[in-house]
Amino acid sequence: MSTKQTAKKKPAAKKAAKQTKPKPATKKPRHVKILDHSACAVARALGKAGVKTAEADAIMRANGVEMSKASLSVQLGFGRNKDTWEKRGEPAPLTAAQIKELRQTAKQ
Repeated sequence: MSTKQTAKKKPAAKKAAKQTKPKPATKKPRHVKILDHSACAVARALGKAGVKTAEADAIMRANGVEMSKASLSVQLGFGRNKDTWEKRGEPAPLTAAQIKELRQTAKQ
Protein backbone atom coordinates (compact mmCIF):
# COMPACT_ATOMS: atom_id res chain seq x y z
CA MET A 1 0.00 0.00 0.00
CA SER A 2 1.34 3.42 -0.82
CA THR A 3 1.20 6.47 1.47
CA LYS A 4 -1.31 8.18 -0.81
CA GLN A 5 -3.90 5.48 -0.22
CA THR A 6 -3.59 5.45 3.59
CA ALA A 7 -3.92 9.23 4.07
CA LYS A 8 -7.61 9.77 3.41
CA LYS A 9 -9.26 13.15 3.73
CA LYS A 10 -12.34 13.66 5.88
CA PRO A 11 -15.57 13.99 3.94
CA ALA A 12 -16.80 17.54 3.37
CA ALA A 13 -20.22 16.71 4.87
CA LYS A 14 -18.78 16.39 8.38
CA LYS A 15 -17.13 19.80 8.17
CA ALA A 16 -20.38 21.41 7.07
CA ALA A 17 -22.27 19.74 9.94
CA LYS A 18 -19.88 21.21 12.52
CA GLN A 19 -20.30 24.74 11.15
CA THR A 20 -24.10 24.73 11.41
CA LYS A 21 -24.49 24.06 15.13
CA PRO A 22 -27.62 25.68 16.55
CA LYS A 23 -27.11 28.46 19.08
CA PRO A 24 -28.73 28.22 22.50
CA ALA A 25 -32.19 29.81 22.59
CA THR A 26 -31.91 31.05 26.19
CA LYS A 27 -28.94 33.35 25.66
CA LYS A 28 -29.24 36.68 27.48
CA PRO A 29 -28.26 39.95 25.81
CA ARG A 30 -24.82 41.13 26.86
CA HIS A 31 -25.31 44.86 26.62
CA VAL A 32 -28.27 45.79 28.77
CA LYS A 33 -29.22 49.47 28.73
CA ILE A 34 -30.64 51.28 31.73
CA LEU A 35 -32.42 54.55 30.88
CA ASP A 36 -30.65 54.46 27.48
CA HIS A 37 -27.18 54.31 29.08
CA SER A 38 -24.74 51.45 29.56
CA ALA A 39 -24.74 49.62 32.88
CA CYS A 40 -21.22 50.87 33.68
CA ALA A 41 -22.15 54.51 33.01
CA VAL A 42 -25.19 54.13 35.26
CA ALA A 43 -23.03 52.53 37.96
CA ARG A 44 -20.65 55.49 37.78
CA ALA A 45 -23.64 57.86 38.06
CA LEU A 46 -24.82 55.97 41.14
CA GLY A 47 -21.34 56.31 42.62
CA LYS A 48 -21.39 60.03 41.91
CA ALA A 49 -24.76 60.22 43.73
CA GLY A 50 -23.27 58.44 46.76
CA VAL A 51 -25.11 55.13 46.43
CA LYS A 52 -23.48 52.27 48.35
CA THR A 53 -22.51 48.93 46.80
CA ALA A 54 -25.37 46.85 48.26
CA GLU A 55 -28.04 49.27 47.05
CA ALA A 56 -26.37 49.65 43.64
CA ASP A 57 -26.28 45.85 43.31
CA ALA A 58 -30.02 45.68 44.02
CA ILE A 59 -30.66 48.42 41.44
CA MET A 60 -28.65 46.60 38.78
CA ARG A 61 -30.33 43.26 39.41
CA ALA A 62 -33.78 44.88 39.37
CA ASN A 63 -32.94 46.18 35.88
CA GLY A 64 -31.70 42.83 34.58
CA VAL A 65 -27.96 43.50 34.87
CA GLU A 66 -25.77 40.82 36.41
CA MET A 67 -22.51 42.52 37.35
CA SER A 68 -20.04 41.11 39.85
CA LYS A 69 -19.84 43.01 43.11
CA ALA A 70 -16.16 43.70 42.52
CA SER A 71 -16.82 45.29 39.12
CA LEU A 72 -19.73 47.26 40.52
CA SER A 73 -17.62 48.52 43.39
CA VAL A 74 -14.90 49.67 40.99
CA GLN A 75 -17.42 51.50 38.77
CA LEU A 76 -18.95 53.20 41.82
CA GLY A 77 -15.46 54.34 42.82
CA PHE A 78 -14.86 55.71 39.33
CA GLY A 79 -18.07 57.71 39.65
CA ARG A 80 -17.00 59.19 42.99
CA ASN A 81 -13.56 60.25 41.71
CA LYS A 82 -13.68 62.97 39.01
CA ASP A 83 -10.02 62.37 38.11
CA THR A 84 -10.93 58.99 36.55
CA TRP A 85 -13.71 60.31 34.30
CA GLU A 86 -11.43 61.32 31.46
CA LYS A 87 -9.78 57.90 31.27
CA ARG A 88 -12.65 55.61 32.35
CA GLY A 89 -15.65 57.51 30.95
CA GLU A 90 -18.04 59.98 32.46
CA PRO A 91 -21.04 58.89 34.51
CA ALA A 92 -24.40 58.79 32.78
CA PRO A 93 -26.08 62.22 32.98
CA LEU A 94 -28.94 61.09 35.20
CA THR A 95 -31.19 63.55 36.97
CA ALA A 96 -31.99 63.30 40.66
CA ALA A 97 -35.50 62.13 39.71
CA GLN A 98 -34.06 59.30 37.57
CA ILE A 99 -31.78 58.16 40.39
CA LYS A 100 -34.74 58.24 42.76
CA GLU A 101 -36.72 56.14 40.27
CA LEU A 102 -33.86 53.60 40.09
CA ARG A 103 -33.76 53.41 43.87
CA GLN A 104 -37.50 52.75 43.94
CA THR A 105 -37.18 49.85 41.47
CA ALA A 106 -34.64 48.20 43.76
CA LYS A 107 -36.99 48.36 46.75
CA GLN A 108 -39.84 46.58 44.95
